[in-house]
Order: sequence, then C-alpha cells, then structure tokens
Amino acid sequence: MGGPATSNTDYTPQQVIEARYQQAVNRGDNQYVEVIKITVAFDPNFDEFAARTAYELRTRLYYRHDGGKNARGLVRATGDLAVIHKLFATVTPPLGKGTPIHLNAILGRRQDPQANMQWVMVIRFNNSEDFVEGEEIVVTANRASVAEKMMKTVIHHIMNDPKLPGERGKRIREMATIADKLGYPKNWDDLWFYERGAVVEYVDYQRTGDKRRQEMTRGTQGNLPFDGDIPLSGGSWRVYPFRQAATECARFGNQNADDCQGRVHNIMRHAEDEMLRTFEDVNRIVQKVGFLNGMDPHLTTDHSLDIFGPLAAAFIKHLVKLSNTPDTLYSTYIKFPN
Repeated sequence: MGGPATSNTDYTPQQVIEARYQQAVNRGDNQYVEVIKITVAFDPNFDEFAARTAYELRTRLYYRHDGGKNARGLVRATGDLAVIHKLFATVTPPLGKGTPIHLNAILGRRQDPQANMQWVMVIRFNNSEDFVEGEEIVVTANRASVAEKMMKTVIHHIMNDPKLPGERGKRIREMATIADKLGYPKNWDDLWFYERGAVVEYVDYQRTGDKRRQEMTRGTQGNLPFDGDIPLSGGSWRVYPFRQAATECARFGNQNADDCQGRVHNIMRHAEDEMLRTFEDVNRIVQKVGFLNGMDPHLTTDHSLDIFGPLAAAFIKHLVKLSNTPDTLYSTYIKFPN
C-alpha cells in the first residue's frame, strides 16, 4: 500500500468526465468489467483519500502523462468513493490516519481490439471485506450502511424543511413518508420516476414510431416497467431522487448541515416539478386528438387510446397504474392533486 506524491489532489472536473462517458454511450461503445482489489490508506481529508485511491490504480489507468489528474477525477465521478469515505470518517471510535481500507474498484473498460483504446469509462467502488485496526478495533463497514444513514438524513431534512409550500410541499413530504415507511434498501432501489423527456418522446404518436419505441426500451426488452439507458438520447429511463439526494449529502459531507438540506430541497423540488410536468405534457399530447380530457394532474383511461398504438397506449395505462399504486412516488399526485 503506497500513497500519491505530495499535494497532488487536483482532478479533472466531473462534468468533463461525465461528458466523455456520455460521448462513449452515444457512440454505442461497449464495456467490459474488471474488478481490482486495492488497499488505500485512510485520510480524513477526502481530497487526499481520493488521490491515494487513484494512485493505487495508477497501473490500470491513464496516470503518468497528466500526473494522475484524470485518474483522480475518475475515482470521484460516480460518488461511490465519497459515500464510502463518509462512512469511515464518521465511525466510532474514529479511525486513525493511515488505517488500511480494503476496496473493490470495478472498472468499466471500453471494448476495443487495440489495447491503447481500452480506456476506463467509469469506476464504481465497494468494500471488499471488513478491516481491522490493530488487534482490538474491528470496523464492519459497507456501502449499504452509509447509504441507509444518509437516507435517514435526507428524510429528516425533508420533514423539517420550512420552505415546502402548498400542495407541492404536501406531495414532497408524502414522498418522504413513503421513503420512511419502506425503509432501506427499498427506499434506495424502488423510489423512482420516469425521466420526463423519455416519457414525452415515447408517448408522442406524431413524432415517435414503434421502431424508435422498441429501440428506447432495449434495456427491458420492451417489458414494463422500463429501465436502463436510452440509445441516442443520452439519458436513462429512471430517476432516483432520494438516492441522488443521499449521494449528494455524502459527497459534500464535509460541508454543514444547511448545505445538505439545501441540496435535498433543490433535488426534491425538481423531482416533484418534473413528475407534475410529465402529467401535464402527456395530457397535452393526448388532448391534441381529443380522446382524453380532465387529466390534470393525473391520467385516466376511460376513452380509447388506439390512435397511440399498442405500445404507447400500454405505457399510458402503466402510468395510470403507477399513480394508483400505494407507496410509489406517482401516488402522491393522487393523494394531493392541484
């Protein structure tokens, strides 16, 4: 177990890393997974810990030519490393600087017949095993425990947010109530909504044909509920606002509680707004042909949807079903309509 050269903690900005990854996705690049076990010396400063992690992967990444700047950006990009660091930084008793942390680095490497083109597209992290500091302190730590902790923090912030007004505030608090009821890991894995742009593209019968709809739903082979990346659009079907909020709070955990609450507030307000606008957009498309009326803000299937074709019609009915299914994010719009 080594460490990086002194003070080299600068890194390629996240937006550059994400744009490069998105370009690869848009090109249709495939990737294969390579799992590397590494041991990193703990440091309470996340910048230093990230730099040490990148250094431990230096033989697997583009490192020497830019002094590790790109590697330090890659290890940060998904937020996994920040979540893990947050856990280790808050254990009791506190860890000493230099305590060995055992990790799995899961490298998503670009498939290409030329070795020099097999660059790493993404890196995910998890704990490979428990670790021991000396002979007395055994810390059992994994990503699940910090995710659960951060999820509770997010729910607490929502329930105590004084800046959530009116019906929208009621819906967001109801979402938090559902998250609290479901508990971890269900509130991490099961609380999602469809990305608004994907819904609109899929439903719009005037500009989207079934060939494109089938292409958009390759991730589930056309089966509902949809999931996965959407070819050509650069987006994904599902948005996980609670997971996003928990990750943001963990990633910026060295900042104060007000900063975390502010991030949670913005993420949840945006999520609520996107779902509301999704209903409005679908309603607007449907009303163009006069088949459905009075759907604000939720949908109905009292009339024929044949003009949309079987695929889009089934999806609209699926949205209705989600809205009427307890403990989904969409159900909050039935309980608290505008």
